Amino acid sequence: MKQRHRSKLVVAVSAIFVFATQAQVVGTSIFGSVQDESGAGIAQAQVIIKSIETGSRRTLTTDDAGRYAAPSIAVGMYEITASKEGFAPQVKTGINLAVGQSATVNFTLAVGELRQAITVEESPSPINLSTQQTSGLVSEKQVKDLPLNGRSYDS
Repeated sequence: MKQRHRSKLVVAVSAIFVFATQAQVVGTSIFGSVQDESGAGIAQAQVIIKSIETGSRRTLTTDDAGRYAAPSIAVGMYEITASKEGFAPQVKTGINLAVGQSATVNFTLAVGELRQAITVEESPSPINLSTQQTSGLVSEKQVKDLPLNGRSYDS
């Protein structure tokens, strides 16, 4: 009789653990869209989902309609960044996901500024290895007077 109650208890506890672990992953997701100011979806935009607590990152790319989806996200606080070349990037913070919760995060990217990069290459002057300040002869007396920590320079 004892054995029977013990096996029922083990089955019940196992079932609780299975349902608890599934509840933390299933249904927790982030999805949304990335659009320009006219409302058109931006294809191939990069969306980075960063966990504030762990620092882990998940990088996604939007589809042709500008939509993205990140299923099976862990519970916690998130920061999401959307960017695309030619548009100003946008960051949204304070996204808190609880167990079984989904969040919809949409972005509207403004047309970015034209950026110019100027590269200046400066070639340093060559090092002069033979100046009077760095060259000279060492006399025999100077060599004998060198501190050698108890060793003879002859050996």
